[in-house]
Amino acid sequence: MEIIIQDLKGILDKRNISLDNLSDVSKEILSTAQNLEGCWIAGGAPLAIYMNKFNHIKDWDLFFDSDSSRKQAIEVFKDIGFEETYVSDWSISYKKLGEMVQFITMDNYSKVEDIFKEFDLSVCCFAIEENHICYTYQAKYDVDNMVMNFITTKSPVIFLKRIARYGAKGFKLTTSAVVKFLQRLDQLNIDVNNIATSEGISNNTSSSVNAYSPLIIGRSAQQGES
Repeated sequence: MEIIIQDLKGILDKRNISLDNLSDVSKEILSTAQNLEGCWIAGGAPLAIYMNKFNHIKDWDLFFDSDSSRKQAIEVFKDIGFEETYVSDWSISYKKLGEMVQFITMDNYSKVEDIFKEFDLSVCCFAIEENHICYTYQAKYDVDNMVMNFITTKSPVIFLKRIARYGAKGFKLTTSAVVKFLQRLDQLNIDVNNIATSEGISNNTSSSVNAYSPLIIGRSAQQGES
């Protein structure tokens, strides 16, 4: 997995993107996280910034190199008015004026590549570290072509919900992604027609890949290995 690292201001200027379009709280989240040690902002928020789609920012996911870096970050955000709202198996969520920061707790990371390897969609492989933006060649290709390619998943239901959300933003799921997803289901011993039940979900949410067939394009847009 090859990583492109560029000066954030330089790439935003090149793409004619102004951070002035962020809300005041989002600006505060970004600047605060950029000044933390051992912290990456990764996933949907950096992708939205790169695409100049600030309205796509649902929350800000922060990843850390150690428990101590995470603990220090939480204290910093508490000091500027963020309040804890939810604790899950993989994150601690804080909010201020309705805007959310998620402190990822499921693991610590020594480099940004380790974060990207755990993402399900390669288009999400964008991160901001201090004054730099990092992304994979595959992620840039996917953004340029508005497609989604699959990396891995621990939860098929979450993956299906995510492709539905990104499909609503205009992204198409590649044929290659569907094949890799089905292979991953085999590894997890999950029946593609019974995903929701296998994960203990009683409703029909994301119960079949067929429900997402309008998002699938009839050719592979895979460029190298993602």
